[in-house]
Amino acid sequence: MAYAGVLAKIPLGALGIVTDMPPASTPADAFIEADNVNFENGLLEKARGGLRWNESALPAGVVSVWDWWPDVATQRLIAVTSTGSVYRDIGDRLFSSNVAIASGLGVLTPNTVLVEGGQEVALRSKKLFFFTEGQKQVQVLTGDGTSLADITSPAADWTTPNFPHVGIIHRNRLWAFLDQRSYASNTGDHENFTSNFLTDSIFPGEGGAVIGAYVYKGRLFCFKTGGFVYYLEDSPADSASWFWRKLASNFGLASPHGAIEALNDMYAANTSGTVTSYLATEKFGDIEAADFFRNAKMEQYIHKNLNKGGLKELHALYYPEKKQMFFTYRKSSQLSNDTLVVIDVGNPAPRIYTQTKGTPQCLALRKDVYGVDRPMYGSYDGYVVLMDREDRLEATSAYEMKAQTSAIDFRHIDPNMATVEKHFDALSIEFVEEGNWDLLVDYYIDGKFVETLSYKMFIDPDYLGEFELDEDLLPYPHAKSRTKRLKGTGRSISFVFRQGGSNQNVQIAGITVSLRPGTDRQLRRES
Repeated sequence: MAYAGVLAKIPLGALGIVTDMPPASTPADAFIEADNVNFENGLLEKARGGLRWNESALPAGVVSVWDWWPDVATQRLIAVTSTGSVYRDIGDRLFSSNVAIASGLGVLTPNTVLVEGGQEVALRSKKLFFFTEGQKQVQVLTGDGTSLADITSPAADWTTPNFPHVGIIHRNRLWAFLDQRSYASNTGDHENFTSNFLTDSIFPGEGGAVIGAYVYKGRLFCFKTGGFVYYLEDSPADSASWFWRKLASNFGLASPHGAIEALNDMYAANTSGTVTSYLATEKFGDIEAADFFRNAKMEQYIHKNLNKGGLKELHALYYPEKKQMFFTYRKSSQLSNDTLVVIDVGNPAPRIYTQTKGTPQCLALRKDVYGVDRPMYGSYDGYVVLMDREDRLEATSAYEMKAQTSAIDFRHIDPNMATVEKHFDALSIEFVEEGNWDLLVDYYIDGKFVETLSYKMFIDPDYLGEFELDEDLLPYPHAKSRTKRLKGTGRSISFVFRQGGSNQNVQIAGITVSLRPGTDRQLRRES
């Protein structure tokens, strides 16, 4: 007998977290929470895991990591710890049995800056420069060396206790920033700041010290505390004529690692806790119009769930292979960054979600055996973790995926449906088979918890404990469907999808809610 009610289909995977819209406007396929998930395949899926690179923890938390290639055939991994030590791994995952190649660089945070330079002219070595938050002279690792040293020719005013805290390569020079001054090395030697070098004041007296620098579309930008942004006017052929121009006084940068380039735009994590688009700022001339989280309708989620205390140590990273932007944040109750806000820009509508399965203090890319740059992070527990692994384990630990839909009142099917009571009969889950384990689904009617349903993510042809309702063909050719009974009457329903099994994945294509709309009296009689 055909089902006499409404089969309301809702695909999942096209939208991420949306919290800033009134119920009447919130899409049915939006989430108010989406943690340890990803949507890259167009489905709701459990986030991929992370693999610890080092076999034993380094003696302190990792605040900076770098995929170091001293030449085209040699790959090393550099890790800097909070106690001011530097470690070098040759690929055996031992970090030389945790023997540091440098120590005594001060008490460091994720604001430590590493810059790749050198090879200024033929036959010169590549170099990795270390800016230790202004505590020590700029350090340099030359080629495949096993020790760090002070740069050979620092500027005359780089003396205790004033050393540069930010650096970057631009126009074949190493640029360093100390307070409100810029310094650019000799083009023939990135360690030389005493001959044929450049130095200039950057709007002295305005704002605080330079907090970060970034090169976007061939232009060098620098950011000062207080929300001030400047760029180098380097169009004159004579470098002696270069000077700094002011761009904005409200485009604040949260930390030295808060700016990234993605899909032809520059994004900056700002001091208010959100992300600003440079192109939108240029187009609209309004910082609020350029607020990425506000435009994505999830700014409330950021302010409600995350702690602004972590912004000063925020790291941002763009993962080109998956077209994902990562930003490290901190939960309101934590003292170190433990949350990734992920912005998937590989879709016409960006999808935003979180990952809380690790403790990322710093982010970087590392080239894998196929030549693809993959993300990694340094953790406060002394490990370097390779991200985006197929196993659903973070190191050796299981983690829970959790995604909650908005309160769906089905006005997307019929506007009149929003105001009437509905009796909910069944929930069908469309999924790609992953294994013989369960997906848990909590559901709430008009905000009140009803019960938890369990859906096996595997189809046993001999299982007869479920029932079928009339349905169209599934939208995904490999998707299966399971149906469970719902019970309860109300105007809206919300679902929470949970899966926390060790090394267990789920892929959900969509859901179908079977319901009967009507008046309160009709529904009580029919139920």
